[in-house]
Amino acid sequence: MTDLTTNDSPSPITQTTLDQGKTQRQSSDRQMLQTLIEHLKIRSNAPATLLVITPHCSLDCWLQLFREALNRPQLLVWAQRRSMRLTGMTLRNGALYAKNATTPSVTLSDDSGWRRFTPPILHIAHVIDPDAIGLPCPPPKDQNPPLQLSARQVLRFYGYPQPQNRIQREMVIEEMSRL
Repeated sequence: MTDLTTNDSPSPITQTTLDQGKTQRQSSDRQMLQTLIEHLKIRSNAPATLLVITPHCSLDCWLQLFREALNRPQLLVWAQRRSMRLTGMTLRNGALYAKNATTPSVTLSDDSGWRRFTPPILHIAHVIDPDAIGLPCPPPKDQNPPLQLSARQVLRFYGYPQPQNRIQREMVIEEMSRL
């Protein structure tokens, strides 16, 4: 058994612990894919439908990283000085949009200082939302609501395109069912 002790934690991380986490994530990914399959079978032409993200799946892990990147103390102080509530905002193409806004609140090119916080946030956002549809900024972890994304975003995260017709939908369902 390999002992991987970290400086942050007094308890060691063992290979068994890592294997258990991997098993849990794989099981949760299967559940998330099953949710997608059911969505495609029932609501074939609804890419904007929000799906609840299965806890502990790969997408949930990335969303938790996104949440942590948005809740860094320096960023929260910066947002508070501007009377901005990040929760409820949407990140799209590097800009933050308030709920239902068509113009961004802050962008990478303005003088707001947003740019200095963006490297980890944008990297994570690109993994989760490669099409830049718009990634909602999740509430802090202590509020613990279920995380949701559009069916199209979940499909893209798992490497599938949004099916445009019945044949494509059946092919995507078949491929996901094999996993």
